[in-house]
Amino acid sequence: MAVPTQVWNVDADDIHKGISHHNLTVPAHQKLIATLTRHGNDLDQNHKDVLLALVGSMTEMAQGKIEGRYAFGLPTGFGKTSAVTSWVSTLYRPGSPRHHLSISIAASKVEALCDVQRELIRAGVPAELISLIHSYKGMDEWQPGMEIPEGFASIPATLSDEDRPIVLVTHNKVRGDAGLNRFASYRGRPRDLMLYDESLIISDSTGINITLLRGALGWFREVSGDTEKYAEVISYLTNAIGIIQTELDWQQQSGTLGGVISLPVLDHETELKYVCLLPTSNVMEPAVKLLSLHRSPLRVVSTAQGGVVQYDISVPRELGNILVLDASYPIRSLIHLDATIRDAETSLDVVKRIGVPFSHLKSFENVNINQMFTGGGRATLGEDFLKPQPNQRMTKEIAEVVKSIPPAEAILIFTYKKRPGDRVNFKGILTSALERAGIDVRAKLADGKSRVNIVTWGMETNLNNYAHCSTVILAGVLQRSPIDLTASFIGQSDDLQKPILTNVLRELGSSEVTHMIYQALSRGSCRVMQAGKAKPMTAYIVHRYPAIRGALEKVMPKAKWCEWSPLLEVKSHPSGLAATTATKVVEFLGTLSNDQNSISTTALRKSMKLSVSPAVYVDAIRKVTQMCAWQHSGRSLVRQFHEVT
Repeated sequence: MAVPTQVWNVDADDIHKGISHHNLTVPAHQKLIATLTRHGNDLDQNHKDVLLALVGSMTEMAQGKIEGRYAFGLPTGFGKTSAVTSWVSTLYRPGSPRHHLSISIAASKVEALCDVQRELIRAGVPAELISLIHSYKGMDEWQPGMEIPEGFASIPATLSDEDRPIVLVTHNKVRGDAGLNRFASYRGRPRDLMLYDESLIISDSTGINITLLRGALGWFREVSGDTEKYAEVISYLTNAIGIIQTELDWQQQSGTLGGVISLPVLDHETELKYVCLLPTSNVMEPAVKLLSLHRSPLRVVSTAQGGVVQYDISVPRELGNILVLDASYPIRSLIHLDATIRDAETSLDVVKRIGVPFSHLKSFENVNINQMFTGGGRATLGEDFLKPQPNQRMTKEIAEVVKSIPPAEAILIFTYKKRPGDRVNFKGILTSALERAGIDVRAKLADGKSRVNIVTWGMETNLNNYAHCSTVILAGVLQRSPIDLTASFIGQSDDLQKPILTNVLRELGSSEVTHMIYQALSRGSCRVMQAGKAKPMTAYIVHRYPAIRGALEKVMPKAKWCEWSPLLEVKSHPSGLAATTATKVVEFLGTLSNDQNSISTTALRKSMKLSVSPAVYVDAIRKVTQMCAWQHSGRSLVRQFHEVT
């Protein structure tokens, strides 16, 4: 079979390193299409062409024709992981003489790698060619569907002294020098390519808020009393905080935007002694972090409430040839700070020749998203969850949604993980609330899958076993702290002294929220594609700000949005009322003819018969411009572009 010329403008039989598009790309693509079709996917021609470009890029990087790091920002559920297993199993099919070629596959979760290994072996790859690297304990007898305890893996790790052409490795193992030779080289030379699933974060970054640091020291002084054995560590922390505060004071007086400092260096024995003296608690975490940074240069920042940031490049620079398969790439600003990663959509001719933007490959017209414009942060929800059961509001709202869903349909709920020392067990409290509402949280569907599934943030990527859930509820959205965002911004830029602007950090925080929402929603049924469309799904999001809509529409085009109105009486917050009004305005603008490119705000208000106060209306118009392709110009809203169909 010939390689389609509209995708590959090359000779299919051009053999390099024993492989070509004819003997590798084409059969891998055929296997991939057959696999996806067998699993219920109905692929249109654009879908097939983009997957052909992806597996062909794997071939060309293995040949040495493509070099560097490239990101494929393909939609979730598009078949990226299946493309990896199809290409690798074709490369190393039984009897293949290609064992001189070597690859590594990186994923964030150990079980995702175990699934890849099982799939490769099922596809005919000899087990002795595969090395699985992780530090978990292997389970003695694992069966599909069994729950895997924390710290265990369904497949044990491969012995560390074995050098094999295929290496499966976690992101955490990649992010550092430990074991670099195992996954970065094979038989003494660099591996031909790495296939990296999800976002490539190149640094380990640390940010410490000065207020939390002072609070930790004050609390420790109070609980430790005047005991002499704590005097040294208290003195060290006091001195360190003083150095940081002096720099902050200087920045405020001089108007400078951040200097680099060094803390007094400790020998290893003293550092270990100090750490052991500090109690294990969330309160003391900033102090423990600070002790670990005494050998590193620290950037003092007055933004993000003030504090220090530090980073180390954790993805080795030696890893040059990487294909990053990241659905969040189009919307996650943090990834674009890394100058070593290029966008495959704009940098690779084979992708550009297809002529269809990745954002147009999957329509979400069958997905309904309901947003409740109220606080959904950990602290806000934690306060509500800790109330006596009759006074809890959000658990009741979620229970009402679950009760409205037909018994034959499954639900996936995301909530916060209980941290050490936390009073709030979000998952436990929510489970109890559902049971009190008469919901059987242990019910099974006809196929034996769980109907009600409650998971925690941190599991929003690399989980593909909830695609049967046609309803996804986000009970709050995990949000990163300003100092944490500042540290990541510095680290991903690989520039300790990079200028930091408040509006840039704000946009970065918003994009991180959008990324997490997109990944979480994509665990549900909308990840499955049929003829270019996501399968039907209904989502419920608890998040105050309406701007997430505009960002999500870049990766979830044509999804239908509406307000999730609380069933229980609550006092309207002004910003919540403005967000509700903005949502109604966006819906109204969507009904206007494509020939109408502007509308005055006065005429708009009159047409919609809005009765909100002038201040709320002005705030709502501002929010509208964050949610859709209309901008505020003078006294009118002006359409920026027409939707491409």
